[in-house]
Amino acid sequence: MVRLICAVLLIASGAAMSASAAPASAAAQIRLDPAAMAAAERLLTAMDYDRMMRRTVDSMLDGMAPVFKQSLEARTGQKVDDELIRRLIAIQGEFMRGALVNSPSMRRAVATIYASKFTAAELNHLARLYDDPVMRKWSEVGPAASAQLIPLVQGVLEGQRGELERRIKAAVLNYYAEQGRSPSS
Repeated sequence: MVRLICAVLLIASGAAMSASAAPASAAAQIRLDPAAMAAAERLLTAMDYDRMMRRTVDSMLDGMAPVFKQSLEARTGQKVDDELIRRLIAIQGEFMRGALVNSPSMRRAVATIYASKFTAAELNHLARLYDDPVMRKWSEVGPAASAQLIPLVQGVLEGQRGELERRIKAAVLNYYAEQGRSPSS
């Protein structure tokens, strides 16, 4: 039981830490053109940013249950009940929605990132693109399509885990050998 709780906390905290750290770090380090920031805000409004974030979170959660279950079972060596996974995903969803959806600090961080990468004119052009029906469709189906990639990518990476671990171990051992030390020292 303790192993299960620890595994749940490890898996859930990875997404939680990533979500909560993003707004502060993005906005704190960039000096911006005020016109670009205003244009970035217009872009977020044109793309219906809050609705897009809600759909993105919902799409992520839809694909999370099987991955979450597989990860918990692998970490604990125990079968995990689907009802427990449903409850854990509900908690994760509540947290993610609270941190990401209708969050002024997250919205400002996203606007800051856009304003740091594009000029005001480019951002205004992007905002106008959202008047196009194909772009509107992309904004509707894009989050779900992207979320479908998550299990695909995780499956590919999981299949390569042994090779990755072997290469990391070799790099660590080589590094310490070059230093004339052992990893335990």
